[in-house]
Amino acid sequence: MTKFMYFYPKALTIILCLFSLQNFLLAETKDRIPFYEDYLKDSNFEGFLVDARKFLEENPNAIEAPRLAQDYLMTAKASRDIEAISFATSQLLFRYINSLPTMHFISSFEKGSNTLTELLISKADTGNLQSKDFAVAYCRALIMVARGHGPEILSNRSLRLRAYMLAQKAEVEEITSTASKALKLEAAKSNDASKTIKVVLSEDSSIQKITNLSSLSGKDAEFATAYYLAQLSKDERASEEVLVIQLKQSLFGKPKNLEKALSTIARLPAKTAKSAKIQTLLGLAHYFDENPELAIKTLSSISTKTGNQEMQKWRETANSLANGIQFIDGRKKLFLEATEKAFQKFEESKDSLMLELAWQNKSDGESSVYQAFLGISKEKQSFEIQLQDDGKTIFAYRADQEKASLFSSEMESIIAFQSSGAIPVPNFNILRNPDNGEFNFNFNLNFAPSSDKLFEQGNKFLENPYIGTNKGREVLFSYITKHKGVWLNPSAAISGGNSYSLSLLNPDQPEPTDMEIVFDLSNNLKSLKAGNFTLSGITFGDSSILTNLPAWPETKIEESEKFDFPLLLKIIKVVSDLVAS
Repeated sequence: MTKFMYFYPKALTIILCLFSLQNFLLAETKDRIPFYEDYLKDSNFEGFLVDARKFLEENPNAIEAPRLAQDYLMTAKASRDIEAISFATSQLLFRYINSLPTMHFISSFEKGSNTLTELLISKADTGNLQSKDFAVAYCRALIMVARGHGPEILSNRSLRLRAYMLAQKAEVEEITSTASKALKLEAAKSNDASKTIKVVLSEDSSIQKITNLSSLSGKDAEFATAYYLAQLSKDERASEEVLVIQLKQSLFGKPKNLEKALSTIARLPAKTAKSAKIQTLLGLAHYFDENPELAIKTLSSISTKTGNQEMQKWRETANSLANGIQFIDGRKKLFLEATEKAFQKFEESKDSLMLELAWQNKSDGESSVYQAFLGISKEKQSFEIQLQDDGKTIFAYRADQEKASLFSSEMESIIAFQSSGAIPVPNFNILRNPDNGEFNFNFNLNFAPSSDKLFEQGNKFLENPYIGTNKGREVLFSYITKHKGVWLNPSAAISGGNSYSLSLLNPDQPEPTDMEIVFDLSNNLKSLKAGNFTLSGITFGDSSILTNLPAWPETKIEESEKFDFPLLLKIIKVVSDLVAS
C-alpha cells in the first residue's frame, strides 16, 4: 500500500506529461503552417498555394504568416500564377508591411525601379476604393517603400496622383502635402495629363468631378473616375447621370465588366435606356460579349422619332457599326492582304526613309498646324528631325557619326557640335497576356550614341510576331475590333491607290473617330490619317532622298567641340510643352 502510494504520484506525473506531449504534438501538427518543401518534392505547386492561402485567410495574425506570405509569393512566381502573385504581394504590402519578409521584398527592387512603380499603381487600381482601411494600408506601404527607395518613388505622375487621392481618404497629411505640391506644378501645364490633375485638385463635388472626368481618357482619368464613384452614397450612385458614367466605364475601362454594363442599362429610366446613344452602347456590349447577331439586331432597330439631331447622328453611327460587324470577315481579309503586301515592300525597301507628318492643334479658339519631317539613312548613319509651326521652323536636330547640329526658336543661333550626337531610339513593344488574351502596348524613348541601335530597334519591331507576321497581325486586328469598339468600313478605290477606313466609337460623341489608311498601286503605304493627324510623304530610296528635307533657318552658327546632351533634352522638353499648349 505504501509502495503503491509512493509510486502513484510519479506514475501519474509521467502519464500526464505523456498525454500533454501528445496533445502538444497533435496541436502542432494541426496548427503547423504549410511548408512548401513538403509539396514541391512532388511538384505539387497548386496544393501548396491552396493550403497556404487557406492558412493565411484563417490565421492572418499568426506569427508565421509573413514568412508564409513570402513562401507563397515564391511559389506563385514559380508556377506563373498571376492571381496568386497579386494576392501574395498584397499580403506583404498591406497586411505585413513592418515584417522582415516585406522589407526583403521591397529591397529586391532596384532604386528607381519602374516595375515597383507599376506594381504600386496596379495595387491602387485594383484596391477597394470605398475602404478607408485599404487607403491607410496603401499609405503605410508607400511610406515604407519611400524609406527604402527614397521620396523619388513618387516622381511618377500616375503614382503621385493615386497617392494623393488615397492619402486624402486615409487622412495622411505627410503624403497629401508632398504630392499636392508636385501635382499643382503638373496642373499648370497644358497637356492631357494636366486636365485630369486639375479636376482632382478642384473643389468640385465628387459627382461634378466624375462628370468632368467623363470626357477625358487615359488610365489616370479612369482611376480618378473609379475613386470618386466609390465615394458616392447609394442614392448618388443610383442617379441617371452616374449610371451613364458607370456604363461607359464598364464598357471602355480596364478591365471590362460586361455583366455590370448590361445591368446598368437595365437600371436606367426607360426613356434614357431606349435612346439612340444607350442602344448603340448596348449593341456594342452584345458584340463585346461575343453575340454579333444580337448586336446587329440591336443596332439596326434603333429609331429616333424625336428629330433630335444628336440622336440622329448616334443612329447613323449605330448603323455603320452594325454594317461593320456584319461584313467584318470579308473586309478584314482584304485589309490584311493589303497590309501583307505593304510589309513585303518594307522588306524590299532601300537604304533611306523620309517621313512627313502634320497635325492641327486647336486651343482657346486658336488653331496651329504643326509639321514634322524625319529623315534616316543607314548608309550615312544619319538622323534628322525638324518641327514647324505654321511653316516656321521651331526645332531642328541632325546627327551622324562625326557631328551634330541643333536649332530651336528659343535660341539665336544653330549650334554645330564637332562630335557625334545622341540618336533617339523609340522602343515600341506589343505583348499578349497568355492568361486572358489581352494585349499590352509599351512605349518608351531612349537615346544611343549611334544610329545602329535605331536600326536594330526598327528590325526588332518588325520582327514582333504581331507586326511582322500575317497571322499575328490577324490576331491583333481581331482583338482590336472585338474589344475596342473599332470597325472596318468598305474599302474604296481612289486616285493612285486604295483606301481603307476604320472607325472608333467614342462614348461621349455621336460621331466616331475615323482613320484612313491608303496604299498606292505598287502596294506601298502612302498615307495614314487619324483625326487631325496625318502621316504622309512616306518615301523610301537611297540617301539622296534626304535632300528633300526642308532647309534650316538662315542664322548664325555657333561651333562647339563637345556634344551637349543635357541641352538637347532641355530643348526637347521646351518644344514638347510648347506643342502641348
